[in-house]
Order: sequence, then C-alpha cells, then structure tokens
Amino acid sequence: QQRFMAAFTHAAIGMAIVRKDGVILQVNMALCSLVARTGAELVGRPFNQLLHVGDVGPFQRQARAVLDSSEESFSMELRALGVGGAECWVSVHCSRYEDPAGVGEGLIYQLHDITSRHLAEGRLLHIAYHDGLTDLANRNCFHERLEVAVERSRLDAEQRFAVLFLDLDRFKMVNDSLGHMAGNQLLHEVAQRLHHCVRPIDLVARLGGDEFAILLESLHDAESGMRLAQRVLDVLSQPLSIHGTEVVPGASVGITFSDLGYRTVDEVLRDADLAMYEAKAGGRGRVVMFDSSMHEKVAEKLALESDLRHAIGEGQLSVHFQPLFELEPYRLIGFEALARWTHPQRGPVSPEVFIALAEESGRIEALTDWIIDHAVGQLASWRRLYPQAGSLGMHINISGRDLERTSLVDRVRQVLETHAVPASSLTLEITETTLMGRLEVALQTMGQLRELGVRFSIDDFGTGYSSLSYLSTLPIDSLKIDRSFVMGLQEKPQNVEIVRAVLNLGQSLGRRVIAEGIETPRQLSALRELGVPVGQGYLLSRPLRAEQVQDLLDVGVVLPN
Repeated sequence: QQRFMAAFTHAAIGMAIVRKDGVILQVNMALCSLVARTGAELVGRPFNQLLHVGDVGPFQRQARAVLDSSEESFSMELRALGVGGAECWVSVHCSRYEDPAGVGEGLIYQLHDITSRHLAEGRLLHIAYHDGLTDLANRNCFHERLEVAVERSRLDAEQRFAVLFLDLDRFKMVNDSLGHMAGNQLLHEVAQRLHHCVRPIDLVARLGGDEFAILLESLHDAESGMRLAQRVLDVLSQPLSIHGTEVVPGASVGITFSDLGYRTVDEVLRDADLAMYEAKAGGRGRVVMFDSSMHEKVAEKLALESDLRHAIGEGQLSVHFQPLFELEPYRLIGFEALARWTHPQRGPVSPEVFIALAEESGRIEALTDWIIDHAVGQLASWRRLYPQAGSLGMHINISGRDLERTSLVDRVRQVLETHAVPASSLTLEITETTLMGRLEVALQTMGQLRELGVRFSIDDFGTGYSSLSYLSTLPIDSLKIDRSFVMGLQEKPQNVEIVRAVLNLGQSLGRRVIAEGIETPRQLSALRELGVPVGQGYLLSRPLRAEQVQDLLDVGVVLPN
C-alpha cells in the first residue's frame, strides 16, 4: 500500500481515485497541476465537474460499464476544465479499484495531457481540408460536405441544395500583367467577398486556380438560389485596387439544383461546371442555370472536336482570301487568309465555332501551321504567275497560344524559306485583347519574328483597352479598326471621332490604319473623307477561293460604284 501511494503521489500523469458514486477520494499533484486546482478543492467533489459538459454523457456510460463488470477498463479522449473554464485535452484511462480501507469498490482515473498533440492534429486536419492561400474549404472538404448534402436530399427531397461553380473572368490578365503576387491578392480578396456575402450555413471553397464553388443548403426554392447567385455576381463586380491599378474581379457563374435528383457528387459538379462554361460563352459576368440540353451540346462538341482532328489532315479545310485595298488611290495590296471548314455531314462549320474549338482542344497550333503554309504557298504561286502580284502581302490570324509556343518562329522561318517568299510580305494578326493578356510572352516571340522581317497587325483595335505606352514600343506595323466602329459610322457620330482618333494615333506612331467590315458606299465614302488609307469588307470584295483570286488578278481590280 505504501509503495502504491508513493507511485500514485509522485506519478507524472494526473491520477484520481473516485468512489462508485463519482465523488473524488484522492488526487495526486500532477492532476492538481493539470486542472490548476489544489487537492482540497478537488477532493469531495464529483469528478464529472472537471469535464466539459459535452463529454460528460459518453464518459459516464463508459464508467458505468466498468463498474457493472461488463468492461474491465476503457480509454477515451475528452476535454478537461481548469480554472475559469479553460479547456485542455486529456487522454483518460479508467480501471476498477478496490479500496483497502473499506470504502469499497471504486475507479481509478489516469489523465495524460494531450493538448499539444490535439492542436497539432487540428492544424493538420485544417491543412488537409482548407486552401492554403485563401483559408477557404478546399476540394476535399467541399466534396465531403456535398456528399452529405446529396445523400440527405436523396432520402428527403425537401432537403434542397444548390451548387454554384464560379470562374473569374479576368484572373489570367491580372496574373500576366501585374504578376503572381497581384493574382494571389485578387484571389484572397475574392475569397473574403464570397465568404461574407453568403449565409452562415453555406460552404465556400476554392477548388483550384481561379475556380470557386459554393454549396447552398436548406433552400426553399430555385428562386432563392438564383438570388444568392446574383448577389455573388454583384459583390464581385465591385472594383478593388491592386498595386495602384483598379481591377474588377468579375465572374461567370453556373448553378444547378438538387431537384434534378442527383446521385453522386461528380454529377453535381459536372453540371454546375457545364452551366458555368455556358455563362462564359454567353458573354461572361452572368449566371446560367443548368438544363439537360447542355449535355447534348457537350456531346456534340466532343464529336466535332474529334472530326476537327481528322479535318486538318484529310482535306476538309480550305483557305479563302479576303482582299485588302488601298482606298485612295484604289488598288489591291494584299489578302487576309481565312480558314473554312466544310464538314462531310454537317456542311459548312462557322469559323467562330471551330477556331474556338481548336483553341480549347489544343489543335490551334496544328491549324495555324497549316494555314500559314497554305496561305504563304498560295501567295508564292500568284507571285510566279502574275508579275503585278509581286508586291502583294498576306495577313494571317494567330492566337495567343501560338505566341506562347517556341516552335512558331522556326515554323514561320521554314515556310518562308520553302516557298521563297520575303518575310516582309507576311503580316501576322493578333487581337488586341489577346495581345494585352499575354504581353510578356508575346513580346519575346514577336521580337524573334520581327528579326526575320515578319510584320504584325493588331486586329479589332479599339475593343481591348490597350495601354498607349505599350503601343509606342510594340513591334506593330498596322492597326485594324474594329468593324463595330465602321458599321456604326452613320448611326453613331461618336464612332466617327473614334475612327479619327485611331487614325491620328496610327499616324503619330507611324502605324498604318486598316478599316475592316466596309459594307456600304456611305461607309467607304466616310472612311475616305477621314483619310483611312486601307480597307476591307464585303462592299470591296467577299472572301474568295484561290481560283477566284486568279480571276481577279486576270481582269484587274474594278472600283465599286
């Protein structure tokens, strides 16, 4: 007994001897230190008073089982209370104790402080289920919560939920132009806004990159979900300042509801993602609700993507050539190469459709290479056949992905050498928005192509908010006024001033200005009066097949009425 008491008193872990009714008979110094109380304060009071109220019930059931001899001992982790209600986590081991002093049967508790371990586990758990940058829930956490919501709704249709899938509209532009630190700042701000604009019961998660998801639970109807989605859009439409630059985050949002009878988490996220892409394709900054027809569109898109892979190598693609004219004096100076696809079953496929599809599917590089080779080869053929064609040039559109690949420079060099066409006869066109969004990478590629003698033109100028300071340093030879300004010359007097401003800008920077989309004699007359030097459009000539261009070169160019 003396040896036991010596071990009990001086043990490094907290120990307590408790009567059958749960009242403390004796404690050691380690337990007093653990709960910051003296022995006199502890002896004679119920042991349960040292425990968090939420842990008392489970603990009492286990202790009763030991006393009833159904269990010899048990161990569990729970929260102990110190002075002032301060909590610490302890591992408690309980076993039977026969008191030799005649008190009878009791229990002996051993309490080991595991607060540090529990906090570490909590931090690890937080890391496992939260995004390190924004501290929002991560994909794993979102999946688990959504899985519970799906199962609850499956068992009870009244337990409605919705999922919002968000993609930021301008994240890549911020990242490329202001740097990754600015991009991280934008993501953090978006996360804060999303967290504060939803209800406490909703879960906001960052799934990766600039993709976010929101789980809306306990919804009464679809309208309330749409209102919450619109609130998200409104919150993200407010500007913020990053490194002195005002940025509007903006987002495209897809939403789907549990009323569709989902069985798996993957089905929910798939449909919300499809709705988000529909919102982005429809002009961005929108909320689109999923419907089953989107599945059909995706299936058709996949089939068309497969067909496009074969079309590039099987002769289904062709190039049409839209002439470019000097307006005063009127003469042919070159062509813009335009890809065309005639599908064997579907017939003609819109360039807007298959070029966008080529970019999404990673086939744009092969398509661009084919167009450059075909168009430059055709120009070489006309130069050989028609002496007057020696000064004609060829404009070819390229994408942002083309500017990002290192093989473009070698490919262009090889084509020019193969067809013996001077590099100055080739002009590569890139849209203003694409150029400004990939400026750092574009400058390097453009510089190498410029060393070969290749020219560059900014397409759709006036729609992408270019920095004038960049325009003065970029290796640009011409600016193409967007057709929307040309078509509205008569209806919108401000368009006349926009065209005049672009013309003055081009002249001051030594860049040729080209007007595209000329469709009426009045538009042509107005452009001539303004002094625009070059134009193209259906009034002057529609895109021509190669043999039609030869007819044009045979008979010469006629000034339209």
